[in-house]
Formats: sequence, structure tokens, C-alpha cells
Amino acid sequence: MTGYDLRLWRSGQFWTRDEVRSIRIGSRWRQEDAAEQLGVTLRTYRTYEQYTPPLVVELGVQILSLQTMLSELARLPFDQAINRLRTLTGCTKQELGVMPTYQVAMPSLGLKQWRSVLKWTQVQVAEKLGVTIRTYKSYEQGAYKLPRRVILAIQALTLRVMLPQLANGQPDDLLPQLWLLLQTDGA
Repeated sequence: MTGYDLRLWRSGQFWTRDEVRSIRIGSRWRQEDAAEQLGVTLRTYRTYEQYTPPLVVELGVQILSLQTMLSELARLPFDQAINRLRTLTGCTKQELGVMPTYQVAMPSLGLKQWRSVLKWTQVQVAEKLGVTIRTYKSYEQGAYKLPRRVILAIQALTLRVMLPQLANGQPDDLLPQLWLLLQTDGA
């Protein structure tokens, strides 16, 4: 993700390799709105748009985009909804077939339990979030309240893990699982 991609997202669009699609028809977020949704200061958000945002912000943008797309996903046929989710998360059809299927745990179980169910090490999660191991350990130990951008990023990682099961599951399970994911608080 580049600063340009972030500006596209803020304007109500998301990007694919082939095209830019609208996710919030008829609406634009101001920089202040986008900063608030990501849980960062306006100054920090402007820096992200000017340069390249960190991975944790890119993941957060995926979840914020999913929140705005839910009503559209509900109207789409199952295969198209899965394709839209695949595009949003950057998973290719080939990746969906080879990704290991995990027992999925929601982040609301607590970070340590969430991580252990996925059989990921602290180092692996830190790398997937784009943070240092020390920072991740402080998140897991509950040294302080998780920043919103980290909660969103953890939800995005969970979505990526859930996607193979969702793609191979029952169409009626898709929206309830997405709603459940979006309602988790990451604590």
C-alpha cells in the first residue's frame, strides 16, 4: 500500500491490480475522519498519505473497507462475495487452495489464546502485524490498551485465516461469521 492507495481508500474506493472500485458510493471521508477510524492522530495520518503507511495500517484499512462493504456482500451471490473478500485481502484463488486451514479463533478470546489456537509464535504474529517482537509482547501481556489500528489489523489477519473456511463453507455462514469478526474488540 502506498500513500496514493490510502488516498483512494479515503475517497471511497479500493484498489485491485486491475481496477479501482467504489466502496462507499457517494461519500468521501475527510482526513480527520480516516484518522479517527484508524485510531491515529491527524498528523500521523497525513504522514501516512504522504509516504507509505505501515503494515498495521494497511491491514486496518482492509477491515474498515469490509465494514463498509457488508451490505453489498449480503446482496451478492456467494461466489462473488468470496471473490470480493479475496480481492480485499489480497488472497489469490491459488492461495485460498493452499493456505492451511486453521481452527479459527476470534481475537476477543485474548491475544495469547488467539495466537495459540492459530499455532503461531509471537515472532510470527509480530511479523504479520509489522511490529517488533517487544511491541507485540507488550500487547499480549496487556501492558496497555490495544490501539485501534492494532485491533483492526488483528481482525484483518483473522479474516485472512478464515477465508479458506468461508470459501469452502456454507453460504449462509458467511455474513454471520463476518459480523462476529467485526464485533470483536481485540482484548
